[in-house]
Amino acid sequence: MSVRVVRPCLDHESERLCEGWPVFRKQPPITAFVAAALDAAFEQSPFDAGHTGERWHGAADPSEQSWPSGPGDVLWCASYDELQSAHPGLPQSHDQENEPVRCVDFKLEFDQRGTLVLADLEDYSLAETFRMLGMDHEAEVAAGLIGGTAKDVCQVLSSLIATLLERTT
Repeated sequence: MSVRVVRPCLDHESERLCEGWPVFRKQPPITAFVAAALDAAFEQSPFDAGHTGERWHGAADPSEQSWPSGPGDVLWCASYDELQSAHPGLPQSHDQENEPVRCVDFKLEFDQRGTLVLADLEDYSLAETFRMLGMDHEAEVAAGLIGGTAKDVCQVLSSLIATLLERTT
């Protein structure tokens, strides 16, 4: 019986390891900057720190002048039971009462240019969530963030997230 040894090879153009190995970037991706910029807004909530699904060398400093571009997703996950207890005013804290998987996700997606294409809180856009709460001004601000660059939208998103969490306790 022969054993095939597979060694990883680095594809220098995409910074991906071959043979199914995970991405391990030389520099932090755009999603690392987004997570670093927004994690503080979720700090006192049931949401975990942002997950990017990528690995990289070094730290992402959101105060840096230049952020990388590129596609990616960032996900903050909260236990449904903890979210329902801490933020009973959130419409999403009442959507999963009969579901076996009880997790609520806040997800941001960025396209190849690093522009925001989705801000979603468990099946509802952030704008829809604000509308359901009667917060029309915040809904318009949230809707206006779609199409903005990651660096440009993060400060406003941080403020919107803090407002949303504060008003739904």
